[in-house]
Amino acid sequence: MRFSKLHLEKYGRFENCELEFPARAADIHIISGGNEAGKSTSRSGVSDLLFGFPVRSPYNFRFDYPMLRIGAVVEEGGRVLAFRRRKAASNSLVDAADNPIAESDLLAMLRGQTRETFQLSFSLDQEALRNGGRAMVSARDNVGQALFAAGSGMVRVSDELKRLQDEAEAIWGPRAKQSRTYTRAERELEVALRAIRDGSLRPKAWKDARDALDAAKEHLDAIEKQRSQLIGERQLTDRTRRVAGNVQLRESLLRQLSEAADVVELAPAIEAAVLSSMEAANAASRAKAAAERLLVEINDRRGQQVPDPAVLAEVEAIEDLVAASGAVAKGLKDVVDLRDNRDAVSRKLDALQADAGTASGTILSAETVEGLRKLSAAHAADVAALQQIRSQQEELELRRDRLEAKLAAETDDGDPSALIIAVDAARKLGADVDDRCSALRRAVARAGTTLKTALARLSLWTGDADGLARLGVPSSEEIERAKLAWDREREAIAADDKTARRLDGEVAQLTLQIEAVGTGAGISHQQLLDSRSDRTAKWRPIRAHLCDEGALDDPAAQAAMFEGAVTSADDLADHRFALAEASARLVGLEADRAQRAKAAEQARSDKMAAAERLAVLQDAWQTRLQAIGLPDLDPVQIGTFLELRTAALGAKDDLDTAEAEADHIESRRATAIAALVHAMGEVGSPDVSEIASPLARAERARSAVEARSAQRKANRESLAQIGDDLAALGRRQETIRAKAALRSQAWDTLLTGTDLMLDIATAGARLSAFDAVRQAKEVLSGLNERIDGITQDAERFHEDVAAVSERLEADTAPDDAELVKRLRARLEKANATARVLAEQDKDRAARQKEIDEASAKHAAATEALLPVMEQVACDDPLKLPEVIARSSARREKRENLARVEEAILRDGDGKPLYDLVALVMAADLDSLTVRSEEIERQINDLNTQASNAAAANGEANRAFADLERATTAAPDAAFDAEQARAEMATQAEAYILKRTQALTLRWAIERYRERHQNPLVTRASKIFSTLTLARYSGLRVDLDEASPRLLGISEDGRNAVEVDAMSEGTTDQLFLSLRLAAIEQTVDAGIRLPFIADDLFVNFDDDRARAGFQVLADLARKTQVLFFTHHAHLADIAKSVLGDEAYSECRLS
Repeated sequence: MRFSKLHLEKYGRFENCELEFPARAADIHIISGGNEAGKSTSRSGVSDLLFGFPVRSPYNFRFDYPMLRIGAVVEEGGRVLAFRRRKAASNSLVDAADNPIAESDLLAMLRGQTRETFQLSFSLDQEALRNGGRAMVSARDNVGQALFAAGSGMVRVSDELKRLQDEAEAIWGPRAKQSRTYTRAERELEVALRAIRDGSLRPKAWKDARDALDAAKEHLDAIEKQRSQLIGERQLTDRTRRVAGNVQLRESLLRQLSEAADVVELAPAIEAAVLSSMEAANAASRAKAAAERLLVEINDRRGQQVPDPAVLAEVEAIEDLVAASGAVAKGLKDVVDLRDNRDAVSRKLDALQADAGTASGTILSAETVEGLRKLSAAHAADVAALQQIRSQQEELELRRDRLEAKLAAETDDGDPSALIIAVDAARKLGADVDDRCSALRRAVARAGTTLKTALARLSLWTGDADGLARLGVPSSEEIERAKLAWDREREAIAADDKTARRLDGEVAQLTLQIEAVGTGAGISHQQLLDSRSDRTAKWRPIRAHLCDEGALDDPAAQAAMFEGAVTSADDLADHRFALAEASARLVGLEADRAQRAKAAEQARSDKMAAAERLAVLQDAWQTRLQAIGLPDLDPVQIGTFLELRTAALGAKDDLDTAEAEADHIESRRATAIAALVHAMGEVGSPDVSEIASPLARAERARSAVEARSAQRKANRESLAQIGDDLAALGRRQETIRAKAALRSQAWDTLLTGTDLMLDIATAGARLSAFDAVRQAKEVLSGLNERIDGITQDAERFHEDVAAVSERLEADTAPDDAELVKRLRARLEKANATARVLAEQDKDRAARQKEIDEASAKHAAATEALLPVMEQVACDDPLKLPEVIARSSARREKRENLARVEEAILRDGDGKPLYDLVALVMAADLDSLTVRSEEIERQINDLNTQASNAAAANGEANRAFADLERATTAAPDAAFDAEQARAEMATQAEAYILKRTQALTLRWAIERYRERHQNPLVTRASKIFSTLTLARYSGLRVDLDEASPRLLGISEDGRNAVEVDAMSEGTTDQLFLSLRLAAIEQTVDAGIRLPFIADDLFVNFDDDRARAGFQVLADLARKTQVLFFTHHAHLADIAKSVLGDEAYSECRLS
């Protein structure tokens, strides 16, 4: 698919902007324009056209959403599709008449592409180029995955190789890790063997441990009992102190309530109602007094008004007289003028009749007069036309003579092509070329400042940019290896330290579990205690006998019973340890504790070894940096240093690029200035650096030459036109004379039968006189009618005025107008008085209503107070506020009493109220504080003693339990040892298998990669070599590292350069090579959509930009390429590459 035409009808800043793209063998088109010309808008317009407008579009700042329109004509395989796109939720694809059309044809051309895939693959600007390139070389997108697949699907195979290596590493490695399965089995074997050596039965010290345990328990119980008694006494003391204040406050409130026993306590609602009623009564009294005062004032004002009902009855008659008086007065004034006009018209009529010849009785009909007038008018028009023609002929002949003289006197300016070419070349540089040169020089200065800043940031290194570029630096692989090694050892130190601390914690937890767990379910612990108690009971008489503390009746029998008890207790213990599940659990806990203790010790040993290895790595790294002249920096810091170095070198490249671009544009400007000076003949003029002044002079000179040439051409054309005009005027003269002869015959025919002698040239006056006579008669008749009408109207008006005056008994007046004026004034006064009286009546009724309402409110409020006054035995409403105040005070005391009693119960630990009151009343409050402090000291002392006694009891309990658990450790350890040996053998077999599989697969990968080469890499290599002018011979994918890398191959093929080590411009060229190769693969697969490029060569020099356009031209032979730019020199380069015939450019303005 290709665009034949793109029409930005109403979109963004565009209105009716049409871009045409004629078909070419290399279908590449340059769309150029300055900043803010709308390149980005045009690119977005292509996506919105093909895939529809998004829900929110930023391009509606000039036209609202419903007005947005984009159109295009696209071609594919001989098919032509014209369509437009509007902003709509559905049916957005329309034809030229805004009728919806199906999207099937367009979707077929798009080959399943979406907005996202189109923008990713076929629409590219500088930012998208870099972001997409980074994603490709880091294999974060589909193209990158294909890139590193080495043309043979090796990405998944490489993943399989890494999986095998990881699985082998998880089994065993040169450095022991607790996470490795073989290492865990080996350490478990060591722990089991040590447990076998240490585990043995120890029968002694049982009795001493048991006695120590009993004594420690008795001592702890005694301390706990004494502490419990003191805690109880402290609770009682604290309770008494908490409630004492509120109890005393309660007694005070009770006394106050007793003193106010005779006060009647009203409900709060009643109190509020009383106060509200009193306020309502007071307000009603005030309102009534105010209304009565206003009513008196209204009555006083009303008595001062005098009504006139008689004149009000004649309202219509007086208003009719007022309306007619003006017209009558004007008519009487006009009748004098009308009579004078009538006399003048009568005299004029007599004169007109004499002039027209009507006095002799010969009068022409109106039709004859009209016919004669038309013939006379036509004759006059022809005479005027002949005069005008002659005047025009004289003027044209004069102009002809002047033009012939002017053309004969003009000189030839010569060939102006050199001046035109020089001006066009200067204009092609752009109107802002001087500003661009200045801006580029400022950019050079900024780039120099940036370079100085970048060098200054390298605070640990001194020197210039060239020395910085020559500085030897470790490779990124070496830095990464050092960083990984340091991190690995630091992680090992942290992991071993964390493991040791975790294992120590687990050992402590196991110790607590061992102390807490019972002896199992087969033989209960109580049974074992009972057996041992029986043994102890039989031992005490024997001990007393041996210590001379008592005598035995039968020592032999007593000894036999003691031996039987010992045997029974030992057998019971042996049986319990052999069979009890709980006993087995205790043994397992002890084994776990021993294993974790050994592991913790091993972790601490590993931590020390890792710390020693880290120190060795740090010394070696420092030696390496000193050898290449770098400061002492760790791998992370050296990375930052190298980034700053890269930034500084980039700033140096930017400075060189800016200087080269500035020199280039200044050189072009100087060439243009020289051409202008030479074309104007100003070779000896002083040198100028800016083009504006010579270009302005050259444009003025060019305009003058072009103006003179245009004037000569116009003069010749005017001379030819004058000849044509003279011939046309001659033909028109003959036509007018022929018509005049025919008109004379018609004139004579109309006058036949009359005695009038009228000349056609002068008859106009007499014909007008005939019309004037008729018009004078009509005017005279009209004047007579008006005079009669005015006289009759005046007489009727006088009669009406006299009648109204008689009915109202009005005073006489000099004339009717004055009398009407007086009647009107009397009517207005009567109307004003009537309005005032009506308003006063309304106010009087309102005030009376307010008095009645206020009286009713006062009575209602007074009646509402009567029940309360009766309840409190008060006969004066004015005393009610005092009564309400005493009631509120009593209620407040009663509520305070309830809150105080609630607080006493809340602080009384659930005791009854009266018990708490009695407790406070019976207590000596002054001595409670001293006793409380004394109890607190005693409890603290007992807490210390209890803690020590509990520790002693726990130690005795653990010592006694150790003797009972040590009988089955050795057999369990032997079982664990055999299990560990079997696990080690299994893991060793698995490790050998995984390593063998990994080595075999790596060998196969190397063999396969040698026989295959990725088509994408191959094509991208060729493009990259072209773009870099063979500075790089191609690209290579390196799969030797943990993750694949893309490398650039130097021109001699011996060195590989990483992407991060390339310059910014070369990196852009690498990314463009990869993207163009991917686009070519997509096009070859049948998806031929236009490739839209937006200023991709901003970091290319002119030679590499020329190579870039050559590559795009190759792509344009497969699919259409639209290249947007605001750099005029890139358009010139494209034209030089494509040639004048193949070059196509659209200009945005």
